[in-house]
Amino acid sequence: MTLLREALAALQRRDTIVLASTVLYVLAFILVPPSIRGPVFILSLFPVGLAGGLYGRRGGVLAAFVGIPVHGLIVLTGLAELSSLSLGGLIVGTGTLLPLGAGVGWLTDSQRALRRTEAELRVSEARFRTIFEHAPIGITFNPHSQSTTGRGPEASEWTWNRRYEEIVGRSTEAIRQARHGFTHPDDHAEQESLRACTTLIAREGYAQSEAAIACEGG
Repeated sequence: MTLLREALAALQRRDTIVLASTVLYVLAFILVPPSIRGPVFILSLFPVGLAGGLYGRRGGVLAAFVGIPVHGLIVLTGLAELSSLSLGGLIVGTGTLLPLGAGVGWLTDSQRALRRTEAELRVSEARFRTIFEHAPIGITFNPHSQSTTGRGPEASEWTWNRRYEEIVGRSTEAIRQARHGFTHPDDHAEQESLRACTTLIAREGYAQSEAAIACEGG
């Protein structure tokens, strides 16, 4: 039923081009003399490849199924008449067209998935960059955290948004060179303690347990 629904939907979309090209090929084979049916078989690969290239694996397989009976007879040019159906021709035709349609379709699907993923990543990155740059508070960002790499972040890996630079009154390069040297003396001890705790948590993990008070007061 799924294949039937896809076939019906194809008639309402541009799939009609692929199906029409396959049907025209079938009609052309019926009308051409047996002596030139062999070259015509080569042309039969076009609509199947076109279907796979435009509509993926399902489109290629569907187009292959449309012409398989006639395609099989073409392979055995001169050995089979149109009035008889050659099992060998069907097998050869099926073995030729189905892998072609499925293979071209698989490449198309893979490329589409790759392009879609890249587009989603670009949109996500642009959204993050916009939020990061226009945040009203100072933000630091390091993509290689110690919890994933097992090492401390390097100064060159940190990124600061513009608001952070305005708050500390230093450029990005100056912040990288000074690192944490511009911390106020009153906050230095607390910052070092917090940094040590963060490093310990990233290295050994962190767990916390607490008791909760139910709504009834228990």
